[in-house]
Order: sequence, then C-alpha cells, then structure tokens
Amino acid sequence: MRGTMRMSLCFAAGLVVPVLATAQGVGKPSLPVVPPPQALLQRPPGLPKPTGTPAPAKTYEQWMKEFYRVYPIPKKNAIVVGPGRVRPAPFLKVVLQVVREDENYYYVRNLPPEDPQSIANPAWRRAEGAEIFTGMKKDYFKDKYLIVDNPDVPPPFTDRVRFVSRGAGLPVGGRWQMSFDVADMNGDGLPDLVFGPVRTGDPTPHIFLQRPDHSWGEWHNGKWPTKGLKLDYGSVRVADFDGDGNNDIAIACHFSQTYVLYGDGKGNYTRFVTIPQANPNITSRAIAVGDFNGDGRPDIATLDEVNVNMATSQEVKSGLVNVALNLPSGWQAADPKGFPEGIMGDWLTAAPLGGDSTPDLLLTTRAQGVMDLVFRNMGQGAVWQSTARLQMPVNAYVFANAVAPMDRFKVPDLVQCFEQFNPWKVEPPTQACAIFHFHDAAGNPTLTPTVQVLFQEKADYENYQAVGVGDIDGDGRNDIVVATLTGRVRVFLQGADGGFYEQRNAGLDQPGTVFFDAKIADLYHDGKGEVILAGSPAKVGGGGIWVFEPEKASGPAVKKAPQAP
Repeated sequence: MRGTMRMSLCFAAGLVVPVLATAQGVGKPSLPVVPPPQALLQRPPGLPKPTGTPAPAKTYEQWMKEFYRVYPIPKKNAIVVGPGRVRPAPFLKVVLQVVREDENYYYVRNLPPEDPQSIANPAWRRAEGAEIFTGMKKDYFKDKYLIVDNPDVPPPFTDRVRFVSRGAGLPVGGRWQMSFDVADMNGDGLPDLVFGPVRTGDPTPHIFLQRPDHSWGEWHNGKWPTKGLKLDYGSVRVADFDGDGNNDIAIACHFSQTYVLYGDGKGNYTRFVTIPQANPNITSRAIAVGDFNGDGRPDIATLDEVNVNMATSQEVKSGLVNVALNLPSGWQAADPKGFPEGIMGDWLTAAPLGGDSTPDLLLTTRAQGVMDLVFRNMGQGAVWQSTARLQMPVNAYVFANAVAPMDRFKVPDLVQCFEQFNPWKVEPPTQACAIFHFHDAAGNPTLTPTVQVLFQEKADYENYQAVGVGDIDGDGRNDIVVATLTGRVRVFLQGADGGFYEQRNAGLDQPGTVFFDAKIADLYHDGKGEVILAGSPAKVGGGGIWVFEPEKASGPAVKKAPQAP
C-alpha cells in the first residue's frame, strides 16, 4: 500500500506545486537562448559537475512531508468552498485545506488522500482497491496447487531403450484426431488400431489390422453406416457393448453426436445407435467407457467440447458431462448431478480411484481455472462428487490425463499435463506434467493425493496435450510418454526407486505435427509396450500415425525397420 500511495502522492505533489505557483502569480522562467551548434555538447557555465551517484529514493515519510507542505495563496484570488477549504483561484478546481490565515493570505496544504475532495483521492481509491484485491488474491491462492514459482529443474536422464519404427502400412500425413483405441478387431489375437474419420476426409472410421510381421493394413472388407447419422472426426473407444463377443466402436463426433457402431466380427458396422444425452445441445469429441452402474455392461461418458449451443450461440451450463447407461432395455441418459458449470475439454478418462473398483471420471479442461476435475461415482452413474479439488492445478488449463499405478503400490494414480499461469506477474506459462498419487506413504488409498512433478518448464505454445502410460521396457513398472502440439515427444522410464528418468534422445519427435494422442500398448505380446502416436499437420506436411517398438539400448536412438512386403 505504501508503495502505491507513494506514487500517488508523488503525482499529487507534482501537480499541486504548479497549481499553487499559478495562484501565487509566479510565472514560468523565460526559455534560455539556444546555443550555437558548436556549443551543443559543451557544459553550460555554472552547471555543477555530476557526482556519478544517483539521488537516493525518497522514503514514504519524505513523500508525506512534501505532500503536506504548507503554501501561502493570496486571499484576493481564493474561493471559499466550505469551512476550512478554499480553491486557489476561480479557474482552478483543486480544493485545499486552510491551516491558518492572516490579513492577505491563506496558508494551505493538500487535503488528506482519503478525503473525497483531495487531489490525491482517485489515486488513493485505486491504491485501496489494489490492496484489497491483492489481499483477496493471496487468500484465494494460499491453499491452492500453484507451481509457477518453482524452479524449472530438468528431470534426471537415463539411456535404457532404443525405438524401432514399426509403422509400415500406416498412413503418412492426414489429420488424425482426436483419440484412437487399441483392440483386436478381427479375432486373430493381434491388437489393431481403431480411428475415427480423418478430419476433412471421408466420414468413415478406419481400422488398421496388424499383420503377423507387425506391418499394418487397413481393413477394407467391411461396411459402415451411411444414413441416419453424421460421422465426423473425434474420439473412439472399443468395447463389446451388446455382449455378442464382437468388439463394437463408440465414437464421439465433433459438432455432431455420439454413436455406437455394432460390429459383427467381419468388419461390418452398419448397425448403430445414437447415444442419448441429458442436454441435446451439447456436442463432444472426448469419450470414456466404464461400467458406471455396476451391471456388467459397458457404459459411456462424454465431455463437452464447447459449452455453447451452436444453434443459438448461448452459453450452456448443464449436461456438459453426459453419462449414458447401457441398460438391457436400451441406452438411457443418466442426467448426472454434481458436475461443474463452465467446463469444456478434449480428453476424458474413466478409472477407479480411492480404493474401490467403481469407475470414476477424470476430466480435463480448456476453460481456465476449473479445479473440479476428479469425480467420484457415488451412485449408479447418476450422482457424482468432486474430490481432491485443492490438489488440482489452479489458474490452469488441463489438456490430458491417464490413470495407472505409478509406483511400487498397486493403487491407481493420476497423470495430468497442464499449462499454469502466474497470477502475480506476466511471464510465459508453466508447462508441466505431474503424477497425483492417490495413496498415503504406506500405500493405503486416499482421496487427498500427494503430487510428484514429472517436469515443468516455462514456455509459450508448447502444450503437452497427449499422455500415455504403460510398461515400455518390460520391467513391470509403468512408464510415461507425453507429446506436444509442436511435435515433441518425451519418454519417462520408471526406476526401481519409483522415480522417473527421461530417456535421452528418444528420437520420436515429428516436427510439423500437432500431436493429439499417445498410447503405450503391448502390440506384440512380449511384455513390452510399443509407443503409438497420432496427430495432424501444423501447417504444411506433418501429421500421421506412428508405431515405435522399444529395444534395449545399443546403437542409434531410432532405427528404421525393414520395409514390409
């Protein structure tokens, strides 16, 4: 407050001096004669030489003394405006306090800044407001999870694996967004890759079947529905929704609806259902699957991509998270209670946290400042309760998350990547990924997680919007892969001590690509997880689907696999 008031009083004191000088009839000195050109760089006669030491800054008390200095003004020019208050002259609106007077003069000084008629009152009010606002900010942030002032310490490095490109047969280029899934779609025992439609491409999903030699080929034999629905790019999840033993595809489509395409095991998905929504004005491109009501059938949850009714441009505050139950009688919207207003995001995870087997919902947010992100399933998928709110990053966007045990305990933990802004100063935002351990030091489940920062760095436009977890090197411990919207990919391997070590020169970067999804999946049933990436071109070039197989470190960081026949 004193610093702000000092500036205010400096301004006020600087203003009142010329005002009083005018009232006292003091004129400005005449301008000096312009020296000849040859004398412009010469020191004028009589000017003291500089000492080289700047004048010390005035203290608050010195400013106050100057602000309350007493000046005489002629009575003949003054206008009395109230008891003990005058204006120095008719053409001056400043009001001054009369300290004393004699026959010819009023002796005046500035009114206190808190007085509404004081010349310093506007600055005083601003300073008061700033002090109150600063106090409110301090109170708000004091118990929140804020890491922007922590040092950007790079994580420790390791050199344990090399990655071999195994993407033969997969598309090069294209806008592959938002999220894909990994599942055996044709029953041959080999995991396949399932994508929604390519953005700006034909409105049909894509299934890339894995061949025995680990190359890939698109499944062209099947049929897709063409009438009664509007397929577009989005996120897909695979499950057997009708219990016939064949994998089906759930897809949340950008600016459209969410569908389940029922498969027959032969590549045909013509039978479909439109998933009901509690609020039909919401669209989503983030989807999660889990048995939310405990009846043994997979259900579906979606998160809105924008909390605006596209038909009316009006803000929507309800139904932003939709839960649809897969009942024997058909799909039914649960109209869930407890989710926040004003949220929107591109990623959603369903997984149990807190020690039971009931799937909870882990939200992300592209609306800054939403901290209600972890929701406990309190009753049949219809009642949800926010938890761990104060442990979630404040003043942040949360882009992606994943759930798995991330240390020696088997309790699932939450991995989140986010961008956090400093509320106290203007600087580049902090990009970070962190592990939220939902257990205590003994491994007992808790709903108040401790946070382990994987890494953090201050950078603009370097959002980590894709994260995957799984065992890359086959040591039985889950590892992490993250990818950015600038094509950067980082791999973190978990050590025996529970710490995470960044794989040096992983060699997975794809410049010119905006990554939207990253997964770790054991595609070859050898106990090691392959890294699978998908994204879109940033401008020209880039985009595509990549698969990398880990090998024990030796030789160059990334090796090219032989071309598939």
